[in-house]
Amino acid sequence: MEPSRSNGVGVLRCFQIVCEMMTRKPDAPPSEHPPRKLDPKVDAMIGAKLRGYYDGLVAEPVPDRILELIAKLDARERRDAASAGTDE
Repeated sequence: MEPSRSNGVGVLRCFQIVCEMMTRKPDAPPSEHPPRKLDPKVDAMIGAKLRGYYDGLVAEPVPDRILELIAKLDARERRDAASAGTDE
């Protein structure tokens, strides 16, 4: 799927902005440039794009290989819990 570029803002840039916002430490010194306020229309567009991509990912089925790995991990945890209960 090719990222769309509506209003000149690419999805990749949207994700970069979100990542920067999430990884910036609250006690980090302010940058040389004052933070820019996003235009509310741009902010809404970014939110809509991110929600759209997230909804698409959530709707996709989980690959069989991942389900197999989860089942193996669950079985191992149950086995370990059972053996820990009998060792005491």
